[in-house]
Amino acid sequence: MNSPNPIDRKGFTLIEMLVVIAIIAVLASLLIPAITRTLGSAKRSRAAADARDIASAVEMFFDDYGYFPVPHSDQGYPGGSGADDTNIPDYETWKEESKRIIQVLIAEPQNYNQDHQLNPQQKIYITGQGIQSDGTFLDPWGTQYFIKLDRDYDGKVEFLSQPEQYRTRVIVVSAGSSRGLTGGENNRNERDNVANVRLGR
Repeated sequence: MNSPNPIDRKGFTLIEMLVVIAIIAVLASLLIPAITRTLGSAKRSRAAADARDIASAVEMFFDDYGYFPVPHSDQGYPGGSGADDTNIPDYETWKEESKRIIQVLIAEPQNYNQDHQLNPQQKIYITGQGIQSDGTFLDPWGTQYFIKLDRDYDGKVEFLSQPEQYRTRVIVVSAGSSRGLTGGENNRNERDNVANVRLGR
């Protein structure tokens, strides 16, 4: 006659459960930073692509009309007041102006672009998942892209308080995960800004 074996059992002991939980915790602690880095890298790649797309849209607009998507009085040509792109607007002014530029590029007749005066062909120069109905174009971190134009038409743009002048007609910048811009009223040494040009450090 067979007697039951006291060693036969089902399930895990408390020690075995704690060991399994500890192993899962160690694996999670190794994977979470890698996943976070991967997601951050993907957001930076998308922001860089958006910045290039916005810059290309501005260039196409310029090729079509011969002026930038801002009122003529705000640029040095044609019929402008000789605007200088080295002037640094305050943060809120710059944010609003960047929004208005996008409105013109998406042919949205908001206050800034009444009756499509700046974009009379009503051509849509850019589309994207970050574009809101009011013309705001949000980066992957939920902050608006900032646009700086070559208003004096000298083929160079100065970006904030950095001494470099970039040989381009437009600079588009995402503030990155910190949501701060290099220079201006924020930390000049901000490292996570993403742009269509390589920003000086």
